[in-house]
Amino acid sequence: MQQYENKGTVTPPARECKVDTKDVVIIKEGHASKFDTNKPRMDLLPARPLKEIAEILTYGADKYGPDNWREGEPIAFSRHYAGVQRHLFAWQSGETVDPETGKNHLAHAMCGLLFLLELSHSHPEKDDRCKSAVRWSE
Repeated sequence: MQQYENKGTVTPPARECKVDTKDVVIIKEGHASKFDTNKPRMDLLPARPLKEIAEILTYGADKYGPDNWREGEPIAFSRHYAGVQRHLFAWQSGETVDPETGKNHLAHAMCGLLFLLELSHSHPEKDDRCKSAVRWSE
């Protein structure tokens, strides 16, 4: 095995990766191939915002208990939506950081959206939205 020295530390060289977005990632000819057809590209998720969301969830876990939002009777969608809107309106009005947590309002809003998305799958009976005749996608 070849060694690569860098001021006393062993460091492998950077490798070139060819990405075939159809279904194969070829690391280097003659080496590994991986078939990823129809699998989500988790590598496309941006790390920094996900870390900020995890920090909000950690704050909530410390304050209310881990996964408190899942426990007991699930909260109606409208309450989560109202919280999302409060954080978005605060951010829109120029307040970037939530004064209670010291964290970005957008990260708080994203947590609320994640809760809503999860609850839309796990507890659709809590969907208390007012169904409008207006179709926004038209």
